[in-house]
Amino acid sequence: MEDIEDLLLQIEEELDNGKKSFFGSGVTVDAEVIVNIINRIRDNYPSAIQRATSSKKAAAPAASVARKNDYNLQDETQKASNIVMMAQQRAEQILSEHNIVYQAQREAETIKQRATEYREKIMSQIKSEVNDMLGEAQRNLSDALGMINDALKNNNQGVLPGQPKPQ
Repeated sequence: MEDIEDLLLQIEEELDNGKKSFFGSGVTVDAEVIVNIINRIRDNYPSAIQRATSSKKAAAPAASVARKNDYNLQDETQKASNIVMMAQQRAEQILSEHNIVYQAQREAETIKQRATEYREKIMSQIKSEVNDMLGEAQRNLSDALGMINDALKNNNQGVLPGQPKPQ
């Protein structure tokens, strides 16, 4: 079993012996050597650290699923809230439209009632005026008929028009 501290020192030596990079302040190292040393460190972990690491790796997907489920729950809760809010707004709009229609129907009934009353008033006036005219016509015709009867009577008695009647 290798000492982990020795392996970490080997990584430091590899970094110190690395070539300066042309860009930035980094160095170029042999990646294969570094990966090999890291694998040897893992192999030399105490068993408690290995168990903890494997537990952490096993728990990571569950934690990821839990975070994702929590996000989905929040997302779905927000969607549900939006749907409820939109439904309330639509209900208020429908109620408002219903009130407008109801108001318009009441006004239409009022206008219709006024029109009916006005029509009845006009019809009553027309009937009255027609009765007056017919009464006048009847009186005129009655007077004319009286004149005709008088003329017939005079004619039968031999009285010429424009002459006085015999007594």
